[in-house]
Amino acid sequence: MPPESKRAVDEIYAITRRLAESGKAIGVIKRSMLQAIEAYAIFSGELSPADARLVRDKYILDWLMPPRSAWLYEVYTKGEDPAVLSRCLERIIEEKAETAEDMKRILEEEKERFWTVRETFGIGDIDFRRAYIRAYADAPPFEVEYPAGLDTLGVAEKLLPVCNDATGLPFILDLIDHDIGVEEGLMRAYVEEVHARALDKTLRRKELKSMFNPLNPEKDI
Repeated sequence: MPPESKRAVDEIYAITRRLAESGKAIGVIKRSMLQAIEAYAIFSGELSPADARLVRDKYILDWLMPPRSAWLYEVYTKGEDPAVLSRCLERIIEEKAETAEDMKRILEEEKERFWTVRETFGIGDIDFRRAYIRAYADAPPFEVEYPAGLDTLGVAEKLLPVCNDATGLPFILDLIDHDIGVEEGLMRAYVEEVHARALDKTLRRKELKSMFNPLNPEKDI
């Protein structure tokens, strides 16, 4: 990685951490890939693995959420991290897991793997949560990630009046997409750094693809 790109990547990490620690910022996840709702239903005994359809949470919540509402994962999943649950669902299907012992093993392994990745990026001590916010009936809900302790419902109340009725997203995101770019090659350098740091922590290539490719599908590993 060129030195100037490395400096830019390190600066991005530092700024991101400061924002998370401030308790005054949330992240909007535009490519929502989580499948934690079905996973939690399996772990709680409400759904058989054989009946899982691998439906993304965003699609399920698009059917269920009314306009001007918020949905918090921590309430539904009883504190289990939705990113961990989502990966568990993939493994349950891949491994055809059915017994309680298999389910518990997969959950513990994925918790450990997820913790390792967060430690790699120096955010293992920050407790993040996720939620969905929906502004309009004709636009899908959007996923947000935020530090634990942030008043998410209060944030939703402030965001709802400033959402674009065409996209359902806060106007500021649409403005950024339209008007702001980054130096050519910087995003590639950033993605490569993410992959490299994760691989250093015993993740296998297949696992890495599963965790990170959905974040930016046009940037294949």
